[in-house]
Amino acid sequence: MMHLAGPDGRPMTLLALEKAAIEFALWYCFGNATKASKCLGIGRTTFYRKLDVYGLRHLLGADYRRGYERTLDQRNSQST
Repeated sequence: MMHLAGPDGRPMTLLALEKAAIEFALWYCFGNATKASKCLGIGRTTFYRKLDVYGLRHLLGADYRRGYERTLDQRNSQST
């Protein structure tokens, strides 16, 4: 199960949950946007728009693992 609490122990906002779901779907689908959007049950155009909103385009394609790790590092540094 996905961890649903923020760094302060309070529930994550819906926006934070959506961003985490998109990150996880990209990780799960090996950076493939088409598969990740299908996994989430949203259209590909909507998925790309959300990638732009959350600044997650760097997770697409071959560098998805490096990008995902970088995103996690940024999130961890912001919470401390």
